[in-house]
Amino acid sequence: TPAAAHAFKVFTIVVNEVSDTGLGSVPGFGAAKTFCDGAAYVELKNIGPDTADPSGYMLTNNQGLTAGDAFAFPAESASIDVGSFLVLCKDAAGSFTFDIGGSDAVTLYDAASVEVSTTGELLALGSTSASYQRLSDGMGYQ
Repeated sequence: TPAAAHAFKVFTIVVNEVSDTGLGSVPGFGAAKTFCDGAAYVELKNIGPDTADPSGYMLTNNQGLTAGDAFAFPAESASIDVGSFLVLCKDAAGSFTFDIGGSDAVTLYDAASVEVSTTGELLALGSTSASYQRLSDGMGYQ
């Protein structure tokens, strides 16, 4: 049918926040506690109308999908509820192991290797007191 020929896929999981340097003490975690124990992290958000399943998705830095350290979400990945977040701490069990350098981009691909979301170049703006995150309107990053 003509409508089927022009159908497009709507992606609901986005890279919402990235810290390439980790964060120091974070409000709500206590003065002695650091978010992800000070490691780099990637936060994903479900911006869609339904629960999202990242099974089979891949997360990469500039090295891309063929890099040995590209992170593949396992088949039994936890679903992300509407409006909810999934935080992946570098080197944590079941998480990514690649480095996030100041000029890297962090990119999420679906199970068919189609780009779903990317930060674009991080521009070496990370620090232990700030992260790289989507604008409140969901368009672009600050």
